[in-house]
Amino acid sequence: HVAYADWLLGRAERGSAAEEIVGYHLEQAYQYRSQLGRAGDERHRDLAARASVHLSDAGRRALDAGERSGAANLLGRAAALHARDDPDRAALLIDLGGVLREEGRFSESESVLREARRLAVELGDEPLEARAQVGRLLSRLQVDPDAVARLMERQGDQLAAALQKSDDAAGLARLWHLRGLLWWIRSQAAKAEDAWRRAYREAERAGDARVAIDVLGWEASSMYWGPTATAGAITRCEEIEAASAADPWARALAQHPHAGLLAMEGRFTEADRIFSDANRVLAEFGETVDAAVSHPQATSAILVGNPAAAVSHLREGRERLRRMGERAVLVGTDGYLAEALFICGDVRSAMRLTRTCEAEATADDVSAQLTWRRVRARILALRGRTAEAERLAREAVALSQSTDWITLTAEALVDLAHVLMLSGREAERRRTFREGIALYHAKGNVAGARRAAREMEAGRRSARLVSA
Repeated sequence: HVAYADWLLGRAERGSAAEEIVGYHLEQAYQYRSQLGRAGDERHRDLAARASVHLSDAGRRALDAGERSGAANLLGRAAALHARDDPDRAALLIDLGGVLREEGRFSESESVLREARRLAVELGDEPLEARAQVGRLLSRLQVDPDAVARLMERQGDQLAAALQKSDDAAGLARLWHLRGLLWWIRSQAAKAEDAWRRAYREAERAGDARVAIDVLGWEASSMYWGPTATAGAITRCEEIEAASAADPWARALAQHPHAGLLAMEGRFTEADRIFSDANRVLAEFGETVDAAVSHPQATSAILVGNPAAAVSHLREGRERLRRMGERAVLVGTDGYLAEALFICGDVRSAMRLTRTCEAEATADDVSAQLTWRRVRARILALRGRTAEAERLAREAVALSQSTDWITLTAEALVDLAHVLMLSGREAERRRTFREGIALYHAKGNVAGARRAAREMEAGRRSARLVSA
């Protein structure tokens, strides 16, 4: 095995597919020596180090190619070759935990990162401990965002200080990414964008292309949900796609918000083409959280007048998230699905999902907290419980004022206008509705404004018929 590995190394380029083969043969040699009782000598330690280097390089190569399962296998084997008190093992476990998180294997990821942090503590390596903890918090965010928010309030500055002390640009990039995600949950797009831009600069400094590409994708999402008008947001998404051209996965992630912005402008044919292209690419990478997020596509389907398609998209994504044990994105999906079901006329299912969303949404998840209130307010108003409906609708509007997700505020105002219409408060209804429409236009969401106007007119006609 050693002879073959050495022979192959003399004929293959470093960084080629041969890395995995070389690593495998050195790993086999190491395992045979262990079985023969020859562990512990210098040659044995050298075999472990050589095998680990080649396997970890092959794992990172697989990760760059989007082969997450293969990368997890290779990085896990590389880590297993090191003694339990070896700092290199902790670093490999941190990388492995990140891959498992991307695969949606959150409990495994947190377990691996917890071990990495424990090892760093035993070694007295504060920067390594900080990097492990940031990775662990990123993984835990998907299943317990409230706990992560509390931990970051207590530990965030300390983690930053430890990483800055060692000038750990890769660790700082992940810390700023985590901060961006926490702002995102609070529906604060501008603050999230600032954090992601800082994460991008640190990732570039560290030569960490994966984190750099990841935060660019999140910035594209902020273009869709945040206050940037569609024209400028589309241009920025196109720039991000160009910067991600060499990474099909990253480019596909940026295409989803890009297509959603085109739908806002009423360019549905272009939007559908881009959605299809992105979904085809994402499907090639297996089941991941990113591939399960269908909110812009579902909204596009509602804008074009096909809420049944929105229900289909959201249900499919919801099932994927449930299988992974993911919670942070799932609760938002429940809210959007409740809205799509309400539009389709399935009021009972919509009401049931608002209860699920109410029970599961964290206090910081403004979008989910706002959405279940909007949908339930519309349902209660139709059932004649207008006082309760108005209370919930006004709560939704008040929550929207704490965000810069401009379309969320527009939707909350329009839904309040519907409740006011059924309460017979016509003057206030007109004023509230105009405020909502103005926000749609400020975003450039002309399709949303048109749909809101059509739905309002239909509601007014129904109300007149009932009163007559």
